[in-house]
Amino acid sequence: INYMNNLCILHTQYNIILGTAICKSLYAKCSSDLIVFAEFPVNESMRKKLASLYHSVLYITDKFTTETNNQITDEITFYKQYQIFKKSSLASVIYDNIFLSQDRELDSLIAGTVMSRNKNCRVHDIEEDCYFSLNPLLNEARYQKKVPVKAQLKHCFRKLLYGQKYLYKPDSYFYGCSRFFNSYFTLFPTLIRRELVGRDAVEIPVSGIQNAIEYLYNEAEVAIPESNEYYLFF
Repeated sequence: INYMNNLCILHTQYNIILGTAICKSLYAKCSSDLIVFAEFPVNESMRKKLASLYHSVLYITDKFTTETNNQITDEITFYKQYQIFKKSSLASVIYDNIFLSQDRELDSLIAGTVMSRNKNCRVHDIEEDCYFSLNPLLNEARYQKKVPVKAQLKHCFRKLLYGQKYLYKPDSYFYGCSRFFNSYFTLFPTLIRRELVGRDAVEIPVSGIQNAIEYLYNEAEVAIPESNEYYLFF
């Protein structure tokens, strides 16, 4: 792969493992930046690890946060979080690839902003919801999400405020649903959900995942007690 500028927007520790696996194995000769929208408390050790693995790291949040269900408060928070990106050095970089683990509202807006600067930029999904939903209703072949009026109004407001670069679609019902994705990076590309069949699916190399775990957690102390039997929960 030729030299490229890559941007990862990741949320969970699992997302970061897979994103690191992709960047360090398939894009090893490229420059990769990271935006962390954390769903876990980011400690100092993790900050140092990420700083050593990525060219630049930007934290939108460094711990899990929830919406307040106050529309005005949440909209102000959304705007402020977007400004964290807009005022950062990353906002001026011309990226060739964007990797998203969740095509949520802010993620999609940042991706749209980056894409507006480079029409050839490609957007890739990282596995998060590529196989099936825990809610069986969402796996039905003819399922269509009913968008509440409140959500429709919010979407119209954001389109007016942010313009065409606000790419989020309120009828999305699984991560990876957005049509702006060019490809999907997964562990099991032959098992992706029906909605994605026929689209470009790339297998994340197992060796890359192993290396990413080693990069990120090589100082972690794990003690497994001796036993004749174990239960393993995911």
